[in-house]
Amino acid sequence: MNLLEIAIYQNDRIIFQKIIEEMRGNYIFGRSYEKCSKFAQLLSEPTKVINLASAPAFVSNLHAVICEVHQEFHLIDGWGKYQSRNGVYVNQEKCDFRILQPNDCIHLGRKEVEIIYRKLEFDEQERERQTENSEFF
Repeated sequence: MNLLEIAIYQNDRIIFQKIIEEMRGNYIFGRSYEKCSKFAQLLSEPTKVINLASAPAFVSNLHAVICEVHQEFHLIDGWGKYQSRNGVYVNQEKCDFRILQPNDCIHLGRKEVEIIYRKLEFDEQERERQTENSEFF
C-alpha cells in the first residue's frame, strides 16, 4: 500500500495535516483549487486535487503533480512549461522530476510544506493490523 503524509507547518506547529492512504491515480498540489481543478480535467482518471490554500505564499497555485505510471509514482514540479516559482525538493535536493522511493521527503518550496511518500509492504500492513487488534493495546 502506498500513502502520502502531508503537513503544513507555521512557527514549528502543524496547521494542516492530511494522510492519503492507498494512493491511486494522480494528485495535483497547489494553493488554487480552481487552477488545479482545470488542470485535473486534462489528466486521466482518477485525479485528485490537494488544495493547499492554507500554505504560505511561496507555494504556487499549481505547484506539483504526482502521477501513477505502471505502479510507480512520478513527482513533477508544476506541469509542462509551468514550473513552480520556488521549486520542489526531494530529500533536500531540488528536482524537476523524480520517481518516488519509499520514505522520500518532499518539500514544496521551503520546509514548511512537507509530503512524505511511504510504501507499506504486505508484512508491514499485517503487522500494523495485528498490533491494532492485540489485547495488549
